[in-house]
Amino acid sequence: MAGVSVDVGTGSSIAFATSAYAANLLSLDYTGPSVETPDSSHMGTADSSPAAGEFANRTKISGNLIEGGEFTAVFQFNPNDVIPVVGSSEVVTVTFPLPAGDATPANWAFPGIVTAYPPTIPLDDIMTVAVVIMVAGAVTKTDSTT
Repeated sequence: MAGVSVDVGTGSSIAFATSAYAANLLSLDYTGPSVETPDSSHMGTADSSPAAGEFANRTKISGNLIEGGEFTAVFQFNPNDVIPVVGSSEVVTVTFPLPAGDATPANWAFPGIVTAYPPTIPLDDIMTVAVVIMVAGAVTKTDSTT
């Protein structure tokens, strides 16, 4: 990967392949991947206080399935816009800003399910909507190129 090593978010976008939902993107938050950690403590696990200089005595194991997390995309809200279908799966692509010196930007594509579409209609301010998208499969990461 060429270009700069850090950048601001201006120029990022998110595209919905099926619903074609499009609005002015204000921010994008991602919870990131996670994994379950089942408690592996058992009847033989020491029930006393941990030794001096230690803390915690429950034991855990790592699960095998990685949760993809969820994106929350905040857009300017227009009640006349096409609305993404809540509960329906579609390919979602997040495109990052084009780094200086690069020809194509990085992007992440994944099957996503819109799980919420709550608009906010404030007094004397821009109306917004926070579209929540659950990652429903593998995220394909494409690096930017020079």
